[in-house]
Amino acid sequence: MKKLASLLLCTILVTGCSIETVEPEKPIKEEIIVEKVVEFEPRNVEANYIVVDSERLNVRIAADVDSEKVGLVLENETYQVLEDKLDSQKRIWYKIETKEGTKGYVAGWFCAKTNITIFVEAESATILDIETQPIPRYVDNPFDEDNVRVGDQIVGFVIKEISQIADLNKITFEGEVELTGNYYHENSNLSFGRVVRFVPDEASSVLLPRNKQEVASTVFILGDYDKVADKFGNIGTTGYATITIKNYTIGYGDADAYNQAEMVHVIVE
Repeated sequence: MKKLASLLLCTILVTGCSIETVEPEKPIKEEIIVEKVVEFEPRNVEANYIVVDSERLNVRIAADVDSEKVGLVLENETYQVLEDKLDSQKRIWYKIETKEGTKGYVAGWFCAKTNITIFVEAESATILDIETQPIPRYVDNPFDEDNVRVGDQIVGFVIKEISQIADLNKITFEGEVELTGNYYHENSNLSFGRVVRFVPDEASSVLLPRNKQEVASTVFILGDYDKVADKFGNIGTTGYATITIKNYTIGYGDADAYNQAEMVHVIVE
């Protein structure tokens, strides 16, 4: 009886239980990322830089003399050229980024551009060529001083007098023009000492006549110093102004030659 009970108990236990089959875990496949190594290809790279050739030069939001001013750069400063662009008169402008981080355009006719060609390899770079380009001069009025007469018209001016004293030649123009640019109230090396010197900016530099001997210069001093000096602060003062002038005179042929004009009106910023 005990054997039967034991057998029955074993039967109950066996039939009441099930054996759980455990499958072995599948191995996890690691995803292997293979980075494709691109072999560096040696090549030539060009970099363009400009050096500012003006005491102060406006940075404008667009390649146009009438566009908004967004910054200022100074003489001999160097900037990488981000873009070249021509304006409506086919004059070149360079897009740069100033030291303050402002991006804008500067007039190419106040900048000396240098092109640098570099051969770049995986672990070295070699300068192949450095080419400095002449500063472009967008002046359609350089007149021949030996072949002009009183009454000739140069841009918006008319020649009213041609004179010569010793080695100094002068051509005086009749007409008025409004200019923008930088003024310098200073003691100069000229014989009469204190002067107000005016440097037209890129928007105004093309508005003044120039002769072939001085085609690059439109800088002038204001005549009648005693009457205009108080408009420009004390000696040593510099700034930006809008000025209307008349009787613009070009002087040339002598070491002490200079351009001069009479002031009609000025607004100092």
